[in-house]
Amino acid sequence: MPIHYSYRRVDSRPALAISFLLVSVLVATPALAGILESATLRIRIKDLPDAVFVGSGVSGEATSWTSISIDAGSGIKGAVTPAPLAPHLHIFGNSSGFFSGSTPSAIHGDMSFGGDWQPIGGVQTVLYPPLQFGLTATTNLSSGATVFGFEWTVGAASLGTASLTTSPTPITLSGFNGLTAQVGGTLVMVTPMVLSSSMPCCLPPTKAIGELTLVFVPEPGRATGLLAGGLLLAAMGWHRGCSRDGHTLLTTRSE
Repeated sequence: MPIHYSYRRVDSRPALAISFLLVSVLVATPALAGILESATLRIRIKDLPDAVFVGSGVSGEATSWTSISIDAGSGIKGAVTPAPLAPHLHIFGNSSGFFSGSTPSAIHGDMSFGGDWQPIGGVQTVLYPPLQFGLTATTNLSSGATVFGFEWTVGAASLGTASLTTSPTPITLSGFNGLTAQVGGTLVMVTPMVLSSSMPCCLPPTKAIGELTLVFVPEPGRATGLLAGGLLLAAMGWHRGCSRDGHTLLTTRSE
């Protein structure tokens, strides 16, 4: 029962061409979105130590470096007293937020944080005015005080002297847009807040600035899947065409 051997040439070039094309698509196509990796809220009240709230489980995405959305939730929360006799800050969570702008350096938008604060830390008082960060609004309190809130921006936020310090230096914080074309990177936005009070003995007027830091990582997108498929086709073509002189060895039996 002799065995006969023959060779058949298999052209693997089409599979290699497809793989090359898909690699080119992957390089040229940006990620579909940037996924929010971390979020941190920092509140500065004059020259007191910053109150820092590190988020956990906060979700959101950046579909471009001028279009960012954050989901509502309680991932950013907690209670912080930055220093003795400093305001006691309590954050419950955040509303949904959307930030956009005509250019990456003009990003702005609303995203409010629910919470309250005890203006004089360590002093028992029933006055807990609401925190009003990241939302353009004016709230008149029954105590006669007024809370002024403003939207988030990547620009600068500066406020004059607050009552908790004798320093004439204003509070100033600046944001920046570090997102790339692949929508990965860091976005920092700032917003001021002012508490105006007619009862300075019990509810001192206070000025503060919030800073929101959002870190995004690019989502792989469909291009990665296309590349994987192309590489698989190329590998199959190479395997089938792999032999001496680019031929495939065939065997037949004759009875």
